[in-house]
Amino acid sequence: MNKIKPQRDPADLHKVLLGRPPTAGESVPLDAGRLVDHLTGLPEYRNRFRAADPSDDNARMSIALWPPEERAFSLQIVLASAESWSKCRSVIERLAPQLVPGTLLTVLCGEEDEADWTDIPHTELRVYPGYSVFQLRALIPTVLRETAWVALIEDHAVPDADWVETAVAVASRLGPEVLAFTGTATNQVSTTPWSWANFLFNFTQHLAPSAERELPATVATSFFRRDLVGAQSMPVFWMERHILGRRGPVFNEVRVDHVQHTGWWAASTHVFDNGRVSGASIRRLAESPRREVFGSIYVVLGRRMAQIARSLRAHPISGNLPRGTVVRIWWIGFCHSLGVLFGAVVGGGTAHKRLE
Repeated sequence: MNKIKPQRDPADLHKVLLGRPPTAGESVPLDAGRLVDHLTGLPEYRNRFRAADPSDDNARMSIALWPPEERAFSLQIVLASAESWSKCRSVIERLAPQLVPGTLLTVLCGEEDEADWTDIPHTELRVYPGYSVFQLRALIPTVLRETAWVALIEDHAVPDADWVETAVAVASRLGPEVLAFTGTATNQVSTTPWSWANFLFNFTQHLAPSAERELPATVATSFFRRDLVGAQSMPVFWMERHILGRRGPVFNEVRVDHVQHTGWWAASTHVFDNGRVSGASIRRLAESPRREVFGSIYVVLGRRMAQIARSLRAHPISGNLPRGTVVRIWWIGFCHSLGVLFGAVVGGGTAHKRLE
């Protein structure tokens, strides 16, 4: 005798998939198959699915469930600055004419501005008074729309005039196995000796034209799948540790000009603060803080310095750099490593407030 298999209660299935029972007046198909198709097609389910397991495998599965071409946005650009939106004006003015339906610029600021925000198509401003740039980046999942790709950009990294169109075109060519990619950077404006050293400490391998095929991204050149992060705010420093350092293919045509004027003292204290924040994040999040701290110092003062020297020798710009550039870069690396050690021992203090 065949047993009749009982049908799953729609309300129970609804709770399993969305984590909540149906609300009053919510239309729920009674057929289990139709209900599953309906619920798994909702952004609410997709967001919950992503947030449940922020791993590469989960991201790729989410991409398969929801192909990028079916999403409302192809690219959402997030510009986070601890200062007011006026500090970001040059970047906003460069990006605004490039924005079209399907692209969005979200500006996150940590200070109110006396200047009125002018409504610009495909652009939005969100202000969180008193937030550091690290706290703002931790909020990124909460402001993301249903986009295929997310781009991060700094308030002093001015993109090329065709940056948005080029980035969207590059992203559209990438298969679902690629979860992140990076652009490149130039230093056309801040060209004093210490400004060059400060730039090259961070961007030597990303200096356009880069000969590398794959690199970890930087804050000014980072593109990643929206599916890598969930819908909830992240712990502070999580973005820097798990998203910004991701390796991916390099595209020279997606380029920004990094504008950061600095002298000896400003460069030294800036990278010390940056290192201190990095050391504090290691102290808070690493499984083996001591090993990671000394590993970081070894990499920065050893392998990274050697890589910078090799890359500069092979780059077309090498002959035009100020005399003593490599020595200045080594000093900046030393200050950064000292900051890492200090931050790991005593914490970050207010260093995160001083960084842009």
